Amino acid sequence: MKMNQTDFFSKRLHAPLLNNQWSWGAFVPHKNRVFLRVWDSQMSKDGNQAEILWPRNVGNHSNGYAERLEHIEAIENGAQGFGVLCQPLDTTARVWKIKDYEDQVLLRFGSIIRKQKSIYVKITGQMSVSDLTGTAPTLREDNLNQKLTRISYNSRNWRQPSGDAKNLENATSYNSRNGFGHEEWLFRSEWQIDGWRYAFLEGANKSRRRLLAAQKPVDLTLFTVQPDKKRRYVANIQEVECLNDSQAKSALKIFKKKGWFKIMKAEIAAVGGNAAALGNSPEAKHILNVRFRLENIYPSKPGNFVQPNDPVMSLNRYQLYDVEKQNPKTATDSLRHRKGIKLAPVVRKLFRRAIAPVECNPEHAHMQARLFAELKQEFPAAKIVLEKDFIDVSVRTNTELILYEIKSDLEPRVVIRQALGQILEYAFHPHRAQKLPVRLIIVGRCRLSPTERLYIETLHQQFSLPLEYRVVSI
Repeated sequence: MKMNQTDFFSKRLHAPLLNNQWSWGAFVPHKNRVFLRVWDSQMSKDGNQAEILWPRNVGNHSNGYAERLEHIEAIENGAQGFGVLCQPLDTTARVWKIKDYEDQVLLRFGSIIRKQKSIYVKITGQMSVSDLTGTAPTLREDNLNQKLTRISYNSRNWRQPSGDAKNLENATSYNSRNGFGHEEWLFRSEWQIDGWRYAFLEGANKSRRRLLAAQKPVDLTLFTVQPDKKRRYVANIQEVECLNDSQAKSALKIFKKKGWFKIMKAEIAAVGGNAAALGNSPEAKHILNVRFRLENIYPSKPGNFVQPNDPVMSLNRYQLYDVEKQNPKTATDSLRHRKGIKLAPVVRKLFRRAIAPVECNPEHAHMQARLFAELKQEFPAAKIVLEKDFIDVSVRTNTELILYEIKSDLEPRVVIRQALGQILEYAFHPHRAQKLPVRLIIVGRCRLSPTERLYIETLHQQFSLPLEYRVVSI
């Protein structure tokens, strides 16, 4: 587990806080180093600058404010400056509290910049904590949340309603009253939009507000309760994203356009269910609330039943449970491998202008439209083209060609992985020879963490790639 930040400053950075309650950073005199907490929301979009004292602090005569001024002065007088990137719990609160922080990589400070009542610092790069301190990092769990959730039983492998739910659950439950559950199409693999499967999970429905606030994907281990009361692990789905209202409505619109919604209603009626309830339930605001990539589904081995001593035996509700509080070995070890996948590959149609019909997922389309509007403001005299030769957006000026590759995944690490190969081909393949110097920009929905910034910087330094990352939110 990640240590609290007071211990992190003291034990990892060897820079104990002067006061655990009000200190905003620490100074190490014998090494002439300053470590400051930096809020991720105060970073510039390009990540090259951070605001470290802003107008809301003016007139603040607290000890933390006075100490921050001393630390800034020390940096101006030649002290090495480093930033610990923090995520605030609530930016609307009068006093910001730390929700999470980066404990593997530090921001490296450059010069101090004073602009009117605010003070900024230039970010010149990153440095790993172990490289700076000469100590190995403590073991920590993956940042990706791992959760368990129960799904309603389905004897047709969750491809269509099976009629089982109405006989297996409490008479007052949605499934029992209506003869179906929204999860029954979970693994309908042919229903995908640009490689994404849009579906419903009751566990995500109950934790929706929390998942949306976190803006992070989760790994979900699914289990079900069979008619014989045996509990069975179904699958592990990695990097599951929760849909906001706009995403859910856009995805449903595509489902209706393609006729999938009509098929869902017909399949409900075929098992004697109440088709009119689909999309009209106060218990579920949307019939689609998550999305995931098909390659991230890891089916459980047949007969992978929950053992009598497994804590999962006591979990009855359709909600998200923390894996680490249950039995992570039983729940996930046999689920995190490709071996044994039974889902057949699906060839999807591509609806791209300039070649043949790629139907982009709605998130991609929103990001592309917003990026296009931003670029028209930034490059009023440039030629801006969408979807030419599969390139999401290209900007041609008199001096350079800028290529943008958009990926709508929440996790920046996944965005980089998905986009990098494509954008390198667009720029450097012999069949795509470019006459102007090329700049490559990967576009994602969320900010880079310091670790991912370090990755981009490494690609710059070791391979001289003209690569950048840009955030376009939806």
